[in-house]
Amino acid sequence: MLFVVGDSLDLGGGDLRLVDHLRTGMNLEVIVTSDDSLPDVADTDLIIVSQSSSSHVIGPRFQDEAIPVLVMHDNLWDDMLLSGESGDTAPLTDITVLDASSPVSGGWPRGTHTAFDSGQSLRYVTGLAAGGLPVAAAGDAEDQVIVFTFEQGAQLTIGTAPARRVGFGARVGAYEEFVGPAWDIFDASVIWLLGAEPWFHSNALLLVGEEQSILNASEWAVRSRLRALGYEVTVLVDSQVGTVVPERFDLIVMSKTVQSDVVGAALKPMAAGVLFWEDNQQMLSMMATIDNSGEAGTTWHATGTHFFFDAADSADELRAGHEGPLQVLMIAGEITYAPAGELGPGAIPIARYGSDGSDGRYAMYAYPAGATLADGTDAAGRRIYFGLYDDTYRHLTRDGVALFDAAVAWLSPGSE
Repeated sequence: MLFVVGDSLDLGGGDLRLVDHLRTGMNLEVIVTSDDSLPDVADTDLIIVSQSSSSHVIGPRFQDEAIPVLVMHDNLWDDMLLSGESGDTAPLTDITVLDASSPVSGGWPRGTHTAFDSGQSLRYVTGLAAGGLPVAAAGDAEDQVIVFTFEQGAQLTIGTAPARRVGFGARVGAYEEFVGPAWDIFDASVIWLLGAEPWFHSNALLLVGEEQSILNASEWAVRSRLRALGYEVTVLVDSQVGTVVPERFDLIVMSKTVQSDVVGAALKPMAAGVLFWEDNQQMLSMMATIDNSGEAGTTWHATGTHFFFDAADSADELRAGHEGPLQVLMIAGEITYAPAGELGPGAIPIARYGSDGSDGRYAMYAYPAGATLADGTDAAGRRIYFGLYDDTYRHLTRDGVALFDAAVAWLSPGSE
């Protein structure tokens, strides 16, 4: 996939967020290139053109390419023969889904939804070519279309589309403010343009500490990754944990943004697999995965980038085949762990904190269903602790994402 920006050596926050999301949320290979040094695109399966690029430099470069293109720069819509002109909206946070049946609607129903965390001026299309299909509009102005699609062969202003096209009128600054529908429409656009079909075989609960409209960037990436792995994802905040119907979910993922004293031991008796990285939830009074009450303090995290794997600790499937030191974060960040020597008797050690693991703090470990926890009770279902922090998932390396995927696979129904 080619991601075209203004300057690939100086990415702004919006472009960085989309690139991180594509890589860690959707696990896609992304090549970032500047608009004035475009490579040969013959072997590219998708081109995304950011609004940070220069339309004067790119011009009609991709007009005749038989490669799907996500055009996020409105000044290229006419060069791509998708429309005539475009216009600006006033700052707004909402969009209106016009066609819920569209493959790029992200599953959102027709109607108005909050798509940006703060007011954003968007770009809408005027004079959409005959083959264009409107998907979403700015605010509640249904005539100001900001997302639209063209199927291969659809009528353009001149000729027909050589491959699928999607227009998405978000300015680069708005990428940092994506929430809910904006992320889902972006993801669905990428999936549709790549010719893939989204499918869900299981249900997952993502438990967070904030309302869904303000999930942090890592939580949105986790949600997208779970969807890519075949999970329909329900997001609940920690105060709603009492409403959870255990039989509804095959997997529960708990972010560190939850308040442990709010969640308490609510997840402990659930038979679904639980993947979590809220370090306080390890305590005896909660998930009981470590022999520690927290009375002496719960600062169970340190800055780093590496996990250390010992092949003698666990099976290949839990280590994703890794042995020795492995960089799991692209940049230094907080890694949470279990204090040395405090895992319960039924725990399966997976990875220690640090590049040599010499101090015995486990940043990743598992319990099979029925294994003895630190408080002497049996685990009601499979459990994996994965030592992330509040907003570090989005900085996982490809190896780190592979570890996350391996954890999800082991926790999944039917896993041996």
